[in-house]
Amino acid sequence: MHLVPLSVLLATLGTLFSAASSAQAIDKVQVGDVVKVTLGELKPTQPSIGYDEVYYKLGRYQRDSKKLFDEICETFGQKGVKHFDKHSQPNQLDTFRCKEPVGTEKQAMKTVVIGPDNHYYLTDGHHTFTSFWQLPQGGASFPAYAVVSKDYRQHESMGDFWQSMILDNNAWLYNVSHNAISWQQLPKQLNLKEFDDDPYRSLLYFARGIAWDKPTAPVPFLEFYWADSLKSIFDVTHYNLNNEKSYIQAITDISDAMIHLTSANLGGSGYSATAMGQFKTVNKKELRKLSKPHSKVSDMIRYKHQ
Repeated sequence: MHLVPLSVLLATLGTLFSAASSAQAIDKVQVGDVVKVTLGELKPTQPSIGYDEVYYKLGRYQRDSKKLFDEICETFGQKGVKHFDKHSQPNQLDTFRCKEPVGTEKQAMKTVVIGPDNHYYLTDGHHTFTSFWQLPQGGASFPAYAVVSKDYRQHESMGDFWQSMILDNNAWLYNVSHNAISWQQLPKQLNLKEFDDDPYRSLLYFARGIAWDKPTAPVPFLEFYWADSLKSIFDVTHYNLNNEKSYIQAITDISDAMIHLTSANLGGSGYSATAMGQFKTVNKKELRKLSKPHSKVSDMIRYKHQ
C-alpha cells in the first residue's frame, strides 16, 4: 500500500481549506463592499493595454519609491502614504502606513464585478494592477483592495454573463485591430505578457493634459474609443518608440491630430470628440514638461532599456 507523506497531505488539505474559505467569503460579498484580494484572483475584462504606460509607472517607482507607496495607498482608497522607510515592502501592507483607512476614498478605488463562477472580474485598473504585478515583489500573490460594482451571480451560464458585461459596458471584447474576440480569448491573469500591446493607448496616456482629459463622467473604455478613432489617421509606425526624442515627437503629432479631429461619433462611442475630453488647443506648457529630466517619457524609456 502506498502511503501519502504527511507533508503532502497537509498541503493538500490546506489548499482545499483555503479554496473553501475563499468561496465562503465571496458568498457574503455585496455590491458596494470593499474586498481584499490577491492580483491572481482578478480576471481581466480587456485584451490589451499600453505597455509603455506600465513601463512609465515601473520606471517612476524605481526612481521615486514614495510614488510607489503613494499609488498603492491611493488605489486602495487611502489618499496617500503617510510613512514608509527602507524596510517597507509594497506587498507587505503592514510595513508602511497610509493617510486614511482602506476604502475611505472609495471613489478613487478600482472596481470589480462578481461572475456566476464566483470569480472577481476587474472592470477598472488594468494598467495600475498590472504595474503592481510586474514589481519585483509583485505577482499573483500581491494583495489588493477593490470595490464591488456589480453582482452577476444570478446568470446561469458564462455566455449570458458576458453578454450582460458587454451591454453594461463592463468588458471590451475587441483586439488592437478592432476585430471582435470571444471572452475565452481574454487574458487569464494580469501578467503584462498576457495582454496585447496597444501603442495608441500609451500615447493617449502621455497626451492626457496636453490634447485631452477625462470628462467629469467619462464613458467606459473612453481611451479605447479615442485609440480606434486615431488609428485610421495617425501612423505610429513612423516613430521610433524606443527613442526619447522620437517618442516626444509622436506625442506632439498625435496631440495635434486629436485637437483637429472632428467627429460626432468618436470611435463608435456615440459621443463627440468634445464630449470625450478633446481640448481646443494643445497645452504647450504640459507638452514641454515631457522634454525635461525625469519626465514621464524619460522614466518610461529608461525602464524599457533595462
